[in-house]
Amino acid sequence: MTAAIKHIAGLYARVHRKLLRIADTVSPTSVARRVNRPPLFVFSLHKSGTHLLRNILESLGFGLYSTDGSRPDMSHALLANPSQYISTVHRLPGDDVRVACAKGEARIILNIRDPRDIFLSTIDYFDWTRPDTAFAHVNFYRQAYSRAFPSRRSLALAILEDRTLGDYPYTISAQLQACQVLYFHPSVLSVKYEDFMACLESTCNPASHPVSRICEYLQIDVPKDIGELVRRAVTRGSRTMNVGRADRWRVDLDPDLIGRFQERHGQVIRSLGYSID
Repeated sequence: MTAAIKHIAGLYARVHRKLLRIADTVSPTSVARRVNRPPLFVFSLHKSGTHLLRNILESLGFGLYSTDGSRPDMSHALLANPSQYISTVHRLPGDDVRVACAKGEARIILNIRDPRDIFLSTIDYFDWTRPDTAFAHVNFYRQAYSRAFPSRRSLALAILEDRTLGDYPYTISAQLQACQVLYFHPSVLSVKYEDFMACLESTCNPASHPVSRICEYLQIDVPKDIGELVRRAVTRGSRTMNVGRADRWRVDLDPDLIGRFQERHGQVIRSLGYSID
């Protein structure tokens, strides 16, 4: 009985917190702010610098609102406050979000990276020979994969050919196909991991800097030193950040795997604006 009472009390507390957030969202002040700032949804491919973009958005004044694994839709915009963005990591935003974006009533940022680097980082992510991650579920997968795929190469081929185990949530083929509908839509802003990294190594034109493009898209002021903003975002790191550089696949990915990946995903690689040597 005591456990049941505690469970009911917990549910009540969560519902109460959500109702308070909704009340704040629909208050006159919040409504006025939202008129000037449509809800922001961010869709990021797995292993594409999700945490880097999160750090940058936080520096621009946007906190994270997580949907706790559910597919993001416009109902989440009622729960998030105007200074939060709604994470759609690995899940396309719902149809109502996309329609709202096309009408100018919502904003969508698509965060992408060279698919070959996504492939390499995914291999690293589930390679059981590497140190444990901070995520227990990833370590669980690694333990299973260590028996199902006894070598790094067999793991890489399984990821490439979508032969991973059970409810593996990061199927590269599905993500690459899904993101194209956002990439080609004129109302969606696409930003690339490589562009952020390039601005660390050289002086970027402020007008074409990815942070400037984000600020223009969101209709907010551009920070004075956007180069320093990106450097801080990179050095802050994250629990999952591997190596803060682009084109790592050229050095660290086996040439045979590069060829196999490009044969399988060459059309998508090109369509996202990357070249095949």
